[in-house]
Formats: sequence, C-alpha cells, structure tokens
Amino acid sequence: MDLGLERAGMKTVWQVEIDEYCHKVLAKHWPDVKRYSDVHDCGAHNLERVDLVCGGFPCQPVSQAGQRKGDADERWLWPEFARIVRELEPRWVLAENVPGLLSIDDGRLFGGILRDLASLGYAVEWECIPATAVGAPHIRDRVWILAHAKGQRTLTVRDVTVPEPPKPLQAQQIAQVRKKLNVSQSLLAKIMNTSVKTVQSWEQGTSQPSGCALRMLAFLNRHPDRQAELAGAC
Repeated sequence: MDLGLERAGMKTVWQVEIDEYCHKVLAKHWPDVKRYSDVHDCGAHNLERVDLVCGGFPCQPVSQAGQRKGDADERWLWPEFARIVRELEPRWVLAENVPGLLSIDDGRLFGGILRDLASLGYAVEWECIPATAVGAPHIRDRVWILAHAKGQRTLTVRDVTVPEPPKPLQAQQIAQVRKKLNVSQSLLAKIMNTSVKTVQSWEQGTSQPSGCALRMLAFLNRHPDRQAELAGAC
C-alpha cells in the first residue's frame, strides 16, 4: 500500500508494524521513515499529522481461513485504527482487508466501521477489488475502504475497472476447464489451494466454487499456460 501511494505521488511519513520480520522488511525499503511497533502506543502524542492515514488492520479475526471470532479476537484492531483517525484528524482514510470483513457477524462489524467513520465526520465509499483488476496474475480479492472528511474531496484517484461478479459455473464447465489444463483433480486442488474432495464436489455439482475460485478458474480457462503463477492465490 505504501509503495502504491508513493507511486501516486504521496510521501510515507511513518509506519506501524508489530511483526519483527515485517518491521525489518519495511526498514530495508524505507530506511528514513520513522517506525513504531505497537499501535496501542501510537497516537497524537507521537505520530506526525498527515493528510492520509492508511493501513490494513489484521485480517485474521474475519478471514474465511481462520476461526472468524470477529471483535472477540484480540487481533481485532479496528478500534485502534479508528482511535488514531480520531486523534490525528486526517483529510483522508484508506483501509484494506479481506472480503470476509463484509460478511462476518452478518455484516455488523463492517457496519460498525462505517458508523465509526461517519461519526468522525467522514463520507465513506468501499469496493471489493481483485488484484487482477490492476493486471496481476492472481485473484486476491480485497475490500478497500476510502473515507474523506466532508468537504475535502481534492485527492485525484486513478480510475480502476472493476470486473463484474463471476457467474456460477455448471459442473461440466469446471470439468472442461480441468481437461483443458490437462491436470488431475489433485493438481487442480493444489493450484486452487483447496482439497481434492472440494474439486470433486464442484465437478459433481454438489457445491459451487467461491467468488475467488470462480475468477481463478475463469483466468485459467483464458490463460492455461500461467497455472504455475496462481498456485495458492486463493
């Protein structure tokens, strides 16, 4: 996110990252940027005021790959993100997370994020954009939340074409994609980061692939020579 914003003409002023390895990666690429380890210790007392506060708060509490404990998970750090926004009062806020954020707790957590930003005086927009929308060879859907202080809409954002939601596939279509790739069910399962049993259920018509898997299958159908690039992308 930092790199993309810098390419758009912005400057990174500070970073917050508690993971030691990730902290070292940031230090390597942004040696002159001030870094903090624990978001709980950050706020108006030590963070420089900026035009935009951005970040991807931990996804584990809402990810389909986890236990989905939501705000009962100690890693649910949106309240800290919102606190920093309240203290620094930036003109813009940009947040990122996985699509599971939209459905956790029947949407109540996501609704709470929108309410928090609205109560702080921001107008909010959001969209789920896959990496393929900007030319990457993998799906990786992500929810992007963009908020601006009311009356402060002076940031120029490059237009991004967001693909239409994938249409359900018939069982025979999934089998045809696999045959076109000339791979076994076990290899397709590895590429799709799922189980052989799941692939079999798709081909038998007893279950449907997720939105991410549908987009990946569509991509593989168009570019069968690039299957190695997609292994585990879902």
